[in-house]
Amino acid sequence: MRRPHLVRGSLLLSLAATVAGCSVLGPESQPASPEFVRLPLVVRVETEDGIVGVVRRSGVLVLVTGPTEDELRAQTSMADREGETWLGLLTAGGELPPRTYYTWVYGNAPPGAVKFETTLPGGVGGQVVDGVFVLALPQKDLPVTALFWRFLNAAGEVVVSGRELSAIDQ
Repeated sequence: MRRPHLVRGSLLLSLAATVAGCSVLGPESQPASPEFVRLPLVVRVETEDGIVGVVRRSGVLVLVTGPTEDELRAQTSMADREGETWLGLLTAGGELPPRTYYTWVYGNAPPGAVKFETTLPGGVGGQVVDGVFVLALPQKDLPVTALFWRFLNAAGEVVVSGRELSAIDQ
């Protein structure tokens, strides 16, 4: 059984929604480069806070956020592992100005998955597009231990599920 990979980061944002400090754990994580935000979004979710999406380029997935599509900022990135299950978790804390969403889960979905979801309330997004997904969550400083997730196929059946870093059912 292949285990999904989870990359966790913490994020501090300024009022202009740019990264003030970011740390990402895991060997597959990479600094997010600003030129990625000019590429088309593979998957996009509109929230009360603006737009969150994922850009794919040259083997890298980049999580971007911003109030409008013209103001997107790269937040973090990880290796693009098409056909495998890879999760990235970026979570922000109480130091931010008031907002609706503080946590984002993104990454590669397994073959056959059309939807990503967690047991946490209030999530927006989760649709799988071209093997990539993003989900915005309202929880602040979300610990990895609180994350129980699953991918569903078109019939609503579980393709892969897991908790924290491990797949439970694959």
